[in-house]
Amino acid sequence: TSYKKALPYALAAVNYAQNNVVRCNKYDAANYFITAGNLYNDLKYFGKAKQLLTQGLAIAKEIGHKEDIKEAYLDFSKLYFAKNKFDSAYYYNVLYNDLKDSIINEQSMMEIKQIDARYQAAKKDKEIALLNQQGQASEVEITRQKFRLNIIVISCALLIVIVFLLYNRQQLKQKNKFQDELGRHRNKLFNSIVSVQDKERKRIAQDIHDSLGSLLSAARLNLSRLEEEKKSLTGLQREKYETTLALLDDAATELRNISHNLMPATLSKLGLMAALQNLFDKIAATGLHITFTTHDIKDRMNEEAEISIYRILLELINNIVKHAQASEITVQIIKYPEHINITVEDNGLGFNYKKASDGKGIGLNNVRSRIEYLKGTIDIDSGTGTGSTVIIDIPYTANTINTV
Repeated sequence: TSYKKALPYALAAVNYAQNNVVRCNKYDAANYFITAGNLYNDLKYFGKAKQLLTQGLAIAKEIGHKEDIKEAYLDFSKLYFAKNKFDSAYYYNVLYNDLKDSIINEQSMMEIKQIDARYQAAKKDKEIALLNQQGQASEVEITRQKFRLNIIVISCALLIVIVFLLYNRQQLKQKNKFQDELGRHRNKLFNSIVSVQDKERKRIAQDIHDSLGSLLSAARLNLSRLEEEKKSLTGLQREKYETTLALLDDAATELRNISHNLMPATLSKLGLMAALQNLFDKIAATGLHITFTTHDIKDRMNEEAEISIYRILLELINNIVKHAQASEITVQIIKYPEHINITVEDNGLGFNYKKASDGKGIGLNNVRSRIEYLKGTIDIDSGTGTGSTVIIDIPYTANTINTV
């Protein structure tokens, strides 16, 4: 309510600045626009807030008024954070903190100069007073007075430096807290998207298998009942009959492949290890040799964990098949008391991990995001022409791979 009461006065000031450009100085105008934008920001009218803040920031930059620029940066950071645009919020937060630090540094230097000026004046006054008092002030006493003054100046300077360092430390903590919060929001958003995608894949795969699969099977069964009457058909009719049967068989096969790619039935029915073995057997049929070994993997994991690990290994194997030109792949999964270790090795061409990580491809980014979702870690050892080794460790947690 206080913001609503203050808003009309702020808008009146903005209106005055807009209609009296000559009489209203730019320092006041910048402050009017930023103040009104801040009130709109607090009232969650973000469109109006952005418009006024943009005008105020432009005026403040034109006249070089750092305090108004700093306040505009802070308001923009709050605005974008409220709209869940965390990258823009972080950008303006960094600008705000950098400018605030610059202002504090300037103020600190000015205070030190003022202290030094007062010290020099006090020193001169003291020396004159001592000379006027007796005219024979001892060198020892003068030295003592200078020493005391030096101690005072040094103490003040040290105090300012200590305050400045403590302030910087507090700002760094706030910046790290903001970055951590931004990371948590991103991770939470990705986890939600992955969970929804996996559930939707499972639903679509089940619908395809149960509905379309059944229809195709029924169609082929009905058509195959004409087998005995095929002899009475003409040559062209028999050819069309055989072609139709073949097309139905191809459609059923393609349907099974699509359903399997969306969500392997083996994964939900028999578990992760059986699904992986089935996947590797199919790849091995193409001539690529895959060695798959497991140790102490007996219990099923929860469904989300099994899907995530399956997708991680599928992405890694696909990358090897498409890009590495490898002839051998080794996949090993070992259960330890506190975590599961996954190792994937190949004898292919290898790759530049830093370049691949900085590129536009989303494959490795998806792998890393799924591993972060499972609270795990990944280590990749690869170089051009040396093959690749990927080591993944995933801990047991209540929300990820707690065995059932």
